[in-house]
Amino acid sequence: MEIIFTNLLQAKKPVIVDLGAIIDDESNNTVSIHNRCSCWGGDMIGDAFGKLYVISASHNVFVIDPSTRIAKHLGTISGLPANYTTNAAAVNEEGEVVVASANVFDGYYKLKINDLKAEKVLGSDVKYNVSDFANSNFLFQKEANSMTNGNTAVANKTNGNTSIFPNPVTNSSFNVLFDNQTPGNYTVIVSDLAGRNVATKSVTIANEGARTEQIRLRSGLTKGVYIVRVLNNKNAIIINEKIVIQ
Repeated sequence: MEIIFTNLLQAKKPVIVDLGAIIDDESNNTVSIHNRCSCWGGDMIGDAFGKLYVISASHNVFVIDPSTRIAKHLGTISGLPANYTTNAAAVNEEGEVVVASANVFDGYYKLKINDLKAEKVLGSDVKYNVSDFANSNFLFQKEANSMTNGNTAVANKTNGNTSIFPNPVTNSSFNVLFDNQTPGNYTVIVSDLAGRNVATKSVTIANEGARTEQIRLRSGLTKGVYIVRVLNNKNAIIINEKIVIQ
C-alpha cells in the first residue's frame, strides 16, 4: 500500500490518503516487490521528479511511479561484500546513492542508480553499522535544476496525440493540445511532487480533431517541477508529463 500524508506541521487534522496497492511491472518477471525473500527490509529514497526508489536488504532496486503505483525492478546492486545487507540508503551531494549495512560492518558503499555498481566510500571503514539513513537530497536534483533554468523542450509529447506547451511555464498558464482524441469528458490535474493537487479542470471534447485547452494556475505558485495528468472518462491516464513553472 502507498499513502500520502498531509503536512503534519501545518495541518491540525492530518489526513492519510490510501492510493492503493503497489503493482509489479510486467517486466519484473519473477522478481516481485511483494516477495519477502527479495524485498524485505532496506530503505527508500526519492528523486526530484516524484519517483520513489525502494532498495531492499537483498540489494534489489525498484522504482515506483506514485501516479500509477507500478514498481519496476531496475536490477540488483553489484560489488557488495558477501552477507552485506543494504539496510540504509541516502543520496549524497554528487547525486550518488550511499548504502550501508546493519548486518556486516565493511564500510559504506556508493553507486549510481543507472548502473547499480557499488564502490566503497574511502575512509568509511571507521564508521559504524547503520540501519537507516536520512537527508534532504533527491536523486536527479541537478537534472531538475537544469530544467528549471530553461534547458527543457518546448513541448512534451506522450502518445503522439497530446502535447503540453509552453514548457517551462512563465506566465501562470499552459496549453494542452488534444489531437484526434475520442470525444468525451477529460480531467486535467496538476500536482506537485508530493502528490498535492494545485489545479484541476474538466474538459469536454465534442468532435475529433485538434483542440487546445488553456490551463491557468493560481498566482504565487512555488517555482519548480510539477506533474500534469490527463484522465479520460474511465479515469485512465492518457498523459502523465512533467512541467517546470518559473
